[in-house]
Amino acid sequence: MVDTKGMLGKRTGHWRAFVPFLLNGAAYGGSMGTATGYRKYLQALMTDDRLLSPRWRESMFKEHCTNDGKPTGMAMSWFVGDRNGSPYVTHAGGGGGYYAELRLYPTLARGSVALFNRTGVKDERLLDELDPVGH
Repeated sequence: MVDTKGMLGKRTGHWRAFVPFLLNGAAYGGSMGTATGYRKYLQALMTDDRLLSPRWRESMFKEHCTNDGKPTGMAMSWFVGDRNGSPYVTHAGGGGGYYAELRLYPTLARGSVALFNRTGVKDERLLDELDPVGH
């Protein structure tokens, strides 16, 4: 799916470096930021009624169901889950050389951010191993 000839440099042992490039393509719904920036974003989602009213916050984090009432595992652009009895919403993604996971525990008013310098493009739930909630 990806033309690596223009993206990857020479091989050094088992490693291949990425050629520096500017992510300036068509919008695809992603975000890029620092751990501090994501912390502020998650805090605003949970506490700042100027960003989301309590009614919209509840709607954003509520799991959707199919027409016959079966849970979908998705809220509004978030995956849903449960960690040791604490429900959460999460989203993850990445690209060439970076990967991120964001997670919010609405009932606990807590969140987690994990940023990695590695390639990843799917929701791997790495925070299941790293998150201290329920420990």
